[in-house]
Amino acid sequence: MRQVEPAKQGICLHDNTLGVAPGLPKPGSILPYFPVPTRSVAMGQNGRGCAVPASLRIFRAFVGAITGLYNQDGSPTDGSTSMLSAMMHRGAAWDAWSDGGVSLGQFGGSFAEAAVARDELTGVVVVADGRIDNAAELGVSPIPGQVSPSAAGMILRAYLRWGEGCANELVGDFAFAVWDPRIQQLLLGRDPMGVKPLYYWHDAHSFAFATELKALLALPFVDRSIDEEQVGMFLLWEHDDRGRTMYRSIGRVPAGHTLRVNARGLQEREYWYPGRDAVIRLGSAEAYAEAFREVFFEAVRARTGGASPVAAALSGGVDSSSIVCAARELHRAGKGPAVETFSLVFPGLPENELKRIDERSYIDAIVRGGGISANMVRGDELSPLESLHEVLMHTGEPHFAPNLYLHWGMFRAAAARGAEVFLDGFDGDTAVSHGTGRLGAFASRGEWQSFETEVRAFAGRRGITAEAVLPHYGLPQLSALASEGRWLQWASAFRQLTRRFQTSRKRMLVEYGARPALARLRRPGCGDTFADLLRPELARRLSERIGSEAAPAIDPEMERTAHIRSLAQPAYQLTLELADQAAAAFKLSPRYPFFDRRLIALCLSIPAEYKFADGWTRLTMRRALQGVVPNEVLWRMNKANLSPNFHRRLRADRKLIAETDLDILSPYVDVPKIEQKRTRFLDGAADTGAELDDMLLFRVTVLARWLARVSAENVSRSRRGVPVAAA
Repeated sequence: MRQVEPAKQGICLHDNTLGVAPGLPKPGSILPYFPVPTRSVAMGQNGRGCAVPASLRIFRAFVGAITGLYNQDGSPTDGSTSMLSAMMHRGAAWDAWSDGGVSLGQFGGSFAEAAVARDELTGVVVVADGRIDNAAELGVSPIPGQVSPSAAGMILRAYLRWGEGCANELVGDFAFAVWDPRIQQLLLGRDPMGVKPLYYWHDAHSFAFATELKALLALPFVDRSIDEEQVGMFLLWEHDDRGRTMYRSIGRVPAGHTLRVNARGLQEREYWYPGRDAVIRLGSAEAYAEAFREVFFEAVRARTGGASPVAAALSGGVDSSSIVCAARELHRAGKGPAVETFSLVFPGLPENELKRIDERSYIDAIVRGGGISANMVRGDELSPLESLHEVLMHTGEPHFAPNLYLHWGMFRAAAARGAEVFLDGFDGDTAVSHGTGRLGAFASRGEWQSFETEVRAFAGRRGITAEAVLPHYGLPQLSALASEGRWLQWASAFRQLTRRFQTSRKRMLVEYGARPALARLRRPGCGDTFADLLRPELARRLSERIGSEAAPAIDPEMERTAHIRSLAQPAYQLTLELADQAAAAFKLSPRYPFFDRRLIALCLSIPAEYKFADGWTRLTMRRALQGVVPNEVLWRMNKANLSPNFHRRLRADRKLIAETDLDILSPYVDVPKIEQKRTRFLDGAADTGAELDDMLLFRVTVLARWLARVSAENVSRSRRGVPVAAA
């Protein structure tokens, strides 16, 4: 197994400090690729790339990007070149199309992938970033010896057949734009989970879209004003709106949505939501397990096609291990490429912290099965903020992910090994569902014998007491009954819980009876520990947005509704966007087999008793992958905790934190209070709130550095005579 030492930053990017490139190579050209760690350079005035040494290979990138401008009055568009220039790291070739008031651009990894798709008969034009997995259903049959149709080509075919409903017929990860000259309309669409980003800007006369924020910000007429409510939500770690960004004038196309743009304005439509696909009804637990195995293997296969080698995260958890083992089986059967894994290890941590985070024994169990090339990345030598400057260059917004630095390290290591695709098991447990909502359903229906049996079995498998499960299932239902004033049902539930479990009657009366009953009389506000650090007026405005749609605790079908709600949370879309942008810095395409639409539909169809029974979570998945994943990994019930490394390694970023100008946050927060927390952190003080303060300082530092970057860019634009709205 290789051990990959953390290297100094070496990423493929277009450095905006060099200025927007005035020209690009002619459409259909292959762009120069500078492997890690060499940085790319701005394009020259003649529209050609700088000289590339013969020793440097042309890179077939799997990342991509799209851009577009639409002037509704038909006036010629201007700015597509600057948008494409801002995203040169996202492709090896590019193509563009324009006609009057419309222009579209596309990056791809090859001539074929970069080509804008156009139907000669109708004049319909399509650009796309992504991968379509159901070509056969779209009527596309690969011809031996010929290049398969691009994603744009397949989406064009889908649009000509289904019109605006085409997005619902696609399976894969995608963002696209369709220009239909017959009705003078632009249609944008995004995949169900939001793996592929898509941003847009508009005013009364024009509309622009791009894969990355910074491409839109390259346009001189785009308002760069900051949305202060979004700043406040960022600090509170709240995500309630999938369509807003940190810029007032720039929005996102939400996951599972299309956006229609024409002379009548903009119209957003949700074409997919978890649970809307038809329920798959099978006859037995064995049938569901067999179906899971088949669909899961296809989800992995679809995400490895055409790439070699394929990189994959291997944490030792059930999710990443299942992906790696499935990919290994596919390779052995001649149905997929070789797999190269990247695992985080933390040998430098103290023993008491290492035991909470170390998964080497599970990683070794997977590697012992052979057929993979394993790499170890020293996570204990990385730090949460060490790559912040480079990350912000790519994200365009402050990021909220405290563990992004670990993925950044794995992306860097995978790129150095020549990988093009990076398989990730990110939150596979949510896609599959642990099934523990069944416990809440038992409590909601008053089935207390079943509730007790499963709680005790679950606790036994987790190595905890049954009473430790009650704050998650049982007591929330009791509290909800008090809050709703359903006192007869409350008294019955209270008797059952106190009779079956060792709980304090007095504590339950106070915390799950009187307190929730009184709480409903008070007006809700910002519940975050750090809400008092915000400016009062901003905090008041945010209180109306936060906590207004809490999940119901009383729900006889809790497992299914909780599963759907978990998959629909906005944080997933934002996390996937962030991962796409971070991976693109290394010309990697991140892919998530567990977020395959077909697999999600199947998992939502599995009856609750097949997901969770006899204390086992994710039971159908475990049964399905028996013989594929080693038992010691497949049937594990614990999970590593990455927080010890975050808190310890944040101390390595003390200099950056100390040098961050917090005054730039004064329009949003009480800066003296933040300064106090920073001083305590820098002095090494530790108390019961130290870990919470670490998270706050992380967010504050990221935000302040991003605001400083925006301010510096605005000053630079002003000096060049480019209009800038006040930020």
